Amino acid sequence: CGLFDSRFSTLAGRFFALGTFECEVALDCAYACDPDEACVLACGEIGLDSDRQAAFEALVTCMAEAGCGLNEECLDASCEAEFRVFDEICT
Repeated sequence: CGLFDSRFSTLAGRFFALGTFECEVALDCAYACDPDEACVLACGEIGLDSDRQAAFEALVTCMAEAGCGLNEECLDASCEAEFRVFDEICT
């Protein structure tokens, strides 16, 4: 949809301008896209290898299923284990 395309291209343009699109940037992108699930998943499709992408998807799925939104509070309260896996793969 137009809103998704506009929001995602703005985010992607900003992140590509930095020269990197790594795990932290993908997570920040997901936070900005909440609650648009397609946008959130697209954040992990650009610049992450398959292992990192799988861990990213597990993390955002956990937050979505917890129903507390895609934000740091939800991550800390409900998805700490998934975040640890994502963080370990990313470092």
